[in-house]
Amino acid sequence: MADQTRRNKIIKCSIIVAIIVVLIAVYLIIVKTIQPRPPRFRVTSVLVSPLNVTALNNNSTSQQITTAWRIDFLITNPHKWESMSYEQVEASVYYRNNFLSSTIILPFNQDRKEELGRRVTVAASSLEVNNGVMNAIAADMSRGAVGFNVMVAARVRVDRSYSWRQKMRGMRVTCEDVKVGLWSHTTAGTMLGEPTPCNVHL
Repeated sequence: MADQTRRNKIIKCSIIVAIIVVLIAVYLIIVKTIQPRPPRFRVTSVLVSPLNVTALNNNSTSQQITTAWRIDFLITNPHKWESMSYEQVEASVYYRNNFLSSTIILPFNQDRKEELGRRVTVAASSLEVNNGVMNAIAADMSRGAVGFNVMVAARVRVDRSYSWRQKMRGMRVTCEDVKVGLWSHTTAGTMLGEPTPCNVHL
């Protein structure tokens, strides 16, 4: 009788251990396979200071410009239960595929479902720009608007309270053809139209 009772206890304990092992395995698989949703980025405002253009010399194939882009982003965390952390953040401005300037943004955190505004200033001082690019910008100015591409690169972590494995992921944000009203080199320009949604790859 005692042996039978002992065997029943062993069987019950084995079943409980097996169930716990299965539950842990399922939990680990779910945590590992769930891909975090990327945050949503929008450019809500851009202010471009006057483009101070300096000719190098008569035979030069490039010119120098000094200007700054003040860019306002609206960042939305789509997760209901997870906060997000951003590190190694860098914002860059391009004209078409031509790199103009970049700046480093301090690390920041974002609470769950939070909409967070971030203002970034990207400055260019005595930036040497090819004459062909300057001519294209001037042609756009003659039509009253210049399109800039804004990009953000960062390392992002989704902070899950139910997971102890929280790794950083590379994120790339592309905000294409952000239109700025510019009519001359001597006047400042502001963004035209509605906020520009960005493509986010996480």
